[in-house]
Amino acid sequence: MSRFAREDIDWRSCDVCGALSEGDLLALSFLYSILSLNNFTAKDLFLLQDLDDMNIRGKQICIAFTEYCDSDTGCFRQCIENRDKGMIDKINEICLSHNYLHKAVTRGASSDTREFLPHIEE
Repeated sequence: MSRFAREDIDWRSCDVCGALSEGDLLALSFLYSILSLNNFTAKDLFLLQDLDDMNIRGKQICIAFTEYCDSDTGCFRQCIENRDKGMIDKINEICLSHNYLHKAVTRGASSDTREFLPHIEE
């Protein structure tokens, strides 16, 4: 496993949000805020799986929620569900300028195909 690799998420675990937040408490609170709009349903689990499939975790969640969605939980949920390309581009733009490792994508970021931003080489 690369030293830059992200941990695989155990979807049977009760701490999926903790894994997606990568220890970022702000990201964790944003995840809980979008999930508390409903009682937790299968659709919420799919929302979390969509984030993982788009390679969006930790600081990237914070960027998407605050910078792209202006801290609007409904907007954030909609952008995740639609796999919003504008949100992905905004995340990558900010992450690249801050030397963040992982590239957000619209889909297909399984653990063996995760992409890195251009300034990082394994």
